[in-house]
Amino acid sequence: MAKSSQGFIVVLPGEIIEIAQDDDISWLTLFYALPKELAEKYPDALKIPRCPYEVLYEGTYGAVAKSDMLKMLVWDCYSWAAWQFFKVKDRKGNYREIPGSRSHYAGFFPLWRLSYAIITYIRMKFEKDNFYER
Repeated sequence: MAKSSQGFIVVLPGEIIEIAQDDDISWLTLFYALPKELAEKYPDALKIPRCPYEVLYEGTYGAVAKSDMLKMLVWDCYSWAAWQFFKVKDRKGNYREIPGSRSHYAGFFPLWRLSYAIITYIRMKFEKDNFYER
């Protein structure tokens, strides 16, 4: 099966399928890489099997895997991780950590928006390099 530019290949027993990036199940690639301590924010997510085959074909956990809560968990965890590396210039021109808590910055703050936008690139890196299979 040829891989399109909008999906990625999953090799299953006896079958190769393509999951489109706009399919909710595609967020499993980033979910599987989250530490348990972060995934615990959404306890139902911990029930998702570590085997994509079970999620895709047994259907037991499909509703959780396709839920908005799982997407929100993934987006929040990765945006929080990106936020930790941002630096801003102070009055003297030196770069330092962003002052205060991330929750103090409104949605229009450019670094806040960037912390969510960068998830696209993290996801692309995971899927392109098959990071989640290692």
